[in-house]
Amino acid sequence: MNSRQNHFLFARNARIYRRSALGLIGLGLVPPLAFTTIVSSRGQRAEHEGLPTVQVPLLHLPSIHNFRDVAGVDAQSPYRNVHGVALRTRTLYRSGWISADDADAQRLRTLGVDVVYDLRPQEQRDSQPDRVPQGAEYVPLFQMGASASAMQGRQAAAPESMEERMRFFVSDQGIRTRTVFLLEQMALVEGAQVFHCVLGCDLTGWVTALLHTIAELPQDVIMQDYLLSNERLKSEANAEAQPAPVQASYLQAALHEATARHGSVQQFINEGLRLGEAAQQRLRGKLLMQT
Repeated sequence: MNSRQNHFLFARNARIYRRSALGLIGLGLVPPLAFTTIVSSRGQRAEHEGLPTVQVPLLHLPSIHNFRDVAGVDAQSPYRNVHGVALRTRTLYRSGWISADDADAQRLRTLGVDVVYDLRPQEQRDSQPDRVPQGAEYVPLFQMGASASAMQGRQAAAPESMEERMRFFVSDQGIRTRTVFLLEQMALVEGAQVFHCVLGCDLTGWVTALLHTIAELPQDVIMQDYLLSNERLKSEANAEAQPAPVQASYLQAALHEATARHGSVQQFINEGLRLGEAAQQRLRGKLLMQT
């Protein structure tokens, strides 16, 4: 990455790229020809118009690991924040690798997905490319070597290693920069969006915890949602490929690191990520039902 890209990557006057898809190209995160626009998704939304809507309480997409709604797995009983306000369903989704078969690719399109954010490092994207639904934009956020040692597979990782990995999501400047960019883009895109890593439980779990913090979910609900990956992955796994379970201590490690550095997770969002109040308000508007 050259000096100009580094300037864009770490400059805190990020309004230059926050409101434009050109920011992704300037950051070196997305090749120019692979990206037409994120912020303006009118053409994409037009493709979704007229498609039948679906109500899938558990959003079971058999070919995609750990796919679920950030608002909760039951569309009839979404999570509620500390003020009793319900989260809005069918807006933000989290998952593992988008290995969709034909049926699930169509389900993603029917759900109105406009953007897919891939949080995996480049080598994993190359070996297991996403299958993005027709009409959706694909946005890879991590380059080869971007915190590579902390982004490797988790199958044989010891709990201490996983806890350190989760703390790294807080302490590493590169990951923080890409995390705030992801949150800013989520705030700007009007259609439904999916973000994912390999199994949808580590970096995806951390980003979800940040979104839930912005929405003011109770701490026990944030942890409950994080640990739900165990139930989802276990039900999807075969006997030869049992994923390593997540533990509460993993998310706690990241939460404690953020609190130790900034006093609270919300202050980490404000100061560590420097996510502006306008972006946070837009995210709350997406995440929460109107009262």
